[in-house]
Amino acid sequence: MNTHPGSLHPHSVQHIRPAEKQSPICVLKKLTRVAFLLIVIAAALAAGQSRADITAYSIANTTGGFLFNGNTAGFQFIANADLSITSLGVFDSGQNGLLESHQVGIWQGSVLLASATVPAGTSAPLSGQFRYVTITPVTLIVGKAYEIGANPDFQDPFVGAATGFSTDPNITWVQSRYIGGFSDPTTHNSVYDPGIFGPNFTYTVIVPEPSALALLGLAGVLICRRRFSRQ
Repeated sequence: MNTHPGSLHPHSVQHIRPAEKQSPICVLKKLTRVAFLLIVIAAALAAGQSRADITAYSIANTTGGFLFNGNTAGFQFIANADLSITSLGVFDSGQNGLLESHQVGIWQGSVLLASATVPAGTSAPLSGQFRYVTITPVTLIVGKAYEIGANPDFQDPFVGAATGFSTDPNITWVQSRYIGGFSDPTTHNSVYDPGIFGPNFTYTVIVPEPSALALLGLAGVLICRRRFSRQ
């Protein structure tokens, strides 16, 4: 053993290994996994949101008092999001079944976009005070104005002065509308404000896919790929 003054014992020297630097390929693989996970999460959230049917508005009234025989009565509204209309409905005074069938339609600029006939009786499912029939989904565009109307008769009265009236945030209620025959209700009379509560509808909110979160993840991967390709 060398005991010369000032010399170091060979076992006293500590060798520190430098931290291993991950290769660009390894980093890129990890980023790709993160981006893929973001896409899966975004898709799951979008699917969960798009399946929930929402009712356009609700009222507390259970019986009606307005009769508009031979007319189309309803209201104008604005879509605050891209909506997919899933069913059309009509008010069932007393919720004990309709005495006659009723046509319901949604128009834009006098163009009929969606329509359905709610049958007499109780065969159409009751939700709240309205009976609905499903339709082939129709898309309404955010920011656009639409009219919905239904033809009442002398046996199934609609509601005029409603209590407990509220709309879903995805639509803005504009005003009551009516017209003779089954066509776009373009006439407004303040006597019927805030609206003629006969027709109703359900919808889902259209969620953009891929979502902004997934696109952000993919953009990050592409940026990293370009940087690593230059090294």
